[in-house]
Amino acid sequence: MGRTTFLWVVLVAVFAGVQGCKTTQSAAAAPAGNGSTADPSTALHPDSIPSEINYESVSDKAMSRAMQFARDVLGSDGDDKDRFFGDLVMVFPGICQLIEGQLEFDEEGQIPLELVTMGPDGPQSITGTVLMSEGNTRKLQAYLRSMLAADGGFNVRALTGEELLAWSYKAGPNISEPIYVVEPIDRQHALLVVVIDGAVSVIDALSY
Repeated sequence: MGRTTFLWVVLVAVFAGVQGCKTTQSAAAAPAGNGSTADPSTALHPDSIPSEINYESVSDKAMSRAMQFARDVLGSDGDDKDRFFGDLVMVFPGICQLIEGQLEFDEEGQIPLELVTMGPDGPQSITGTVLMSEGNTRKLQAYLRSMLAADGGFNVRALTGEELLAWSYKAGPNISEPIYVVEPIDRQHALLVVVIDGAVSVIDALSY
């Protein structure tokens, strides 16, 4: 998902009259030398790129820096002063389902999100929320850190080709790095993270 697509999606979200996450009222394979590895748990880039996707890579250094940031901030030793998310965060339905009944956002700090994308079986509607306040993004950050700690820790890795294809059905065929997976040790679920202009701006959850 590039910057232009991201801004377009935000405009859609602003005008979409749908319910987001629960609220509360408040005042081809990666080329050699490009981070490809036999061990997918340490890969910096996808093991393959589906032909349907226009994929834009960044350097190994940039991917390593983005992944290490996730380890530092979401790890049990992370500093609460550090912000994982940017000022505006698109929360896709996987995260909404993951936090349902566990976390509520202040209504004034979010707007509903609705996307119509082309899935494998035709057009599909995707709903979520866009967080627009530091209070809400910090709530989500604290919840995810606690969840990951309870799961016994996590690994940060590149998406697989299969995961990339599944993500393209939600975000469209133009995908840009840094994008990575935060995967708990127990692997019941994982977080899909997209960095745009240096800030974590999109998050979803994968299930197994």
